Amino acid sequence: MNGGYAGQILYVDLISGDTKTEPIDQELARQFIGGRGLGAKMLWDSLAPGTDPASPDSPLMFLTGPLAGVVPMGAQTCIVFKSPKTKITLGHPTTGPHWGPELKFAGYDGVIVSGKSDKPVYVYIEDGNVELRDAAHLWGKGILETWNTLRAELGPRVQSMCIGPAAENGVLYSSIHAEPFRSAARGGSGYLMGSKNLKAVAVRGTGAITIARQKEFRELFSLIYGRMSGGRRTSRHGYAFSRWGSYYSGMAWSDVSTLDVKNFREGYWEEMDKISVLQFEWRNKVKSRGCNGCPIACMQHGVIREGPYAGHVVNPDFDSTQCIGAGCLVTDLDGLLYLQQLGDDLGFDNISLGGVTGFAMECYEKGILTKNDLDGIELTWGYVPAMIELWKKILNRDGIGALLAQGVKEASEQVGQGSEKFAMHAKGLEYGAYTGQKRHARALQYAVGDRGGCHHYGQTWEEQNVRVWSDSLLMCTWARSYMNPPSLYVDLLNAVTGWNLDPGDFNTWAERMLVMARSYNIREGMNPLEDDVLPERVHSDAFTQGPEAGALYPREEFVKDRTDFYHRRGCDDNGVPTEQHLTELGLDFVIPAIHDATT
Repeated sequence: MNGGYAGQILYVDLISGDTKTEPIDQELARQFIGGRGLGAKMLWDSLAPGTDPASPDSPLMFLTGPLAGVVPMGAQTCIVFKSPKTKITLGHPTTGPHWGPELKFAGYDGVIVSGKSDKPVYVYIEDGNVELRDAAHLWGKGILETWNTLRAELGPRVQSMCIGPAAENGVLYSSIHAEPFRSAARGGSGYLMGSKNLKAVAVRGTGAITIARQKEFRELFSLIYGRMSGGRRTSRHGYAFSRWGSYYSGMAWSDVSTLDVKNFREGYWEEMDKISVLQFEWRNKVKSRGCNGCPIACMQHGVIREGPYAGHVVNPDFDSTQCIGAGCLVTDLDGLLYLQQLGDDLGFDNISLGGVTGFAMECYEKGILTKNDLDGIELTWGYVPAMIELWKKILNRDGIGALLAQGVKEASEQVGQGSEKFAMHAKGLEYGAYTGQKRHARALQYAVGDRGGCHHYGQTWEEQNVRVWSDSLLMCTWARSYMNPPSLYVDLLNAVTGWNLDPGDFNTWAERMLVMARSYNIREGMNPLEDDVLPERVHSDAFTQGPEAGALYPREEFVKDRTDFYHRRGCDDNGVPTEQHLTELGLDFVIPAIHDATT
């Protein structure tokens, strides 16, 4: 097998309890690399069209890539599945900080889980030994307690992917966590794992990863590591990330009217300073911490030191914390930090949870949901105790919580009364923490992204290409700040694997992987002109405050931008990849299915 790859994938059948390994297809790896790219192709091949994403037949793929565990910022795992949240797209969230490299050290490029166990179980991998173990004692536990319990049982070096009570209880936007505060959240990953009665996948590896061209690799490694470590002092981006993490972005995005404020009604918030990263640094921060092999160390650990939430360890980031914070007008920093920690520990996708909470608050403000509907909860903006009570109802699917546990799309369809206008989602996936009335490229990526309203698709053609490479190799997406020119990704891949891919073909490989995902979604029922759309709020609710008051994304401009995107990606006016483009990319095998889905 080529360098960089462990050479095999582990398959786990939860119905029979059987496990097996199969060699990774080298030609497939050369075409789709790993992680996100390879996962889309494997999902196309392995899951019958139209299968219910929560079916036992629906696989859950934990995938690494050839650079995971060997390069700076090469700490990620990509989890690929058909999304229970959107039902028409794939899901491919990524997360660090150590699980992916540990799996590679154990000798596997991925773990693919299928079936459904008749009782709670977890998978334990220790190099070549694989076991299904009873998880009854873990069921019902939060992420932190589950993670600590597994380490106590299996050893302090074990790395675990696990779910919390939200996934066990069938909340559609529950997540999978690689450790406390690090989740592969978007698209319902946890829901699918919980539906299989799979509590965790724990791994311990003691092997090594082969590097094909050692001298060339060492030179590239030193170049990139030097850029990253030096960037902590010389780069504005590197300095901010190492000192404050992504949470620092909140004030910056508010200042330019791009932050989710009051359920995306505004982009600027005068009270942002009350929950800013500077307040966190002064009041709460304890230390910074990095993922495997990363010199940036953007994770910001802190503790709540006083008040009703004192003693809780916290780790705020941008999107998940601000969708709960500015998105719901929370001005109590300690309360916000506690909410973020609570959502993580219960196993929610905090981005979606914040979006659902903001939607419910706006419905309450407008009289669409009443105090009686909420069983006595006074769901006013920014009121932390009410948010906690609402989350309990969502967690237990109790009363209004059963409806809100499905997400804003489903809730607005049932609540009605004009709430669809401010149900902020694309294809059923709630928005990240960026608004789109002013920054139109932000909104466009929500609309055309291959898993719905996610902020990680990329605003430009170039950024989209870099991100899909990152998610397939598997490197942290923030590494792109140091990978200039982008052909460095190909240079690293060649040095590690021994391949001789042409760096000039960087965009062709990216295009193949991105169009593969769009083709999969179309096969599964996505109608681009009906589903690549934005909520009405983005087109009609102009900002009323801040430096960009009056900003909108006019519908006509959006339609033009969307058509331009289609053409740039080799699609026709309807957003469907053309047969010529599919053939050029070596994706001609999808043409019959695309034809059937669009005629």
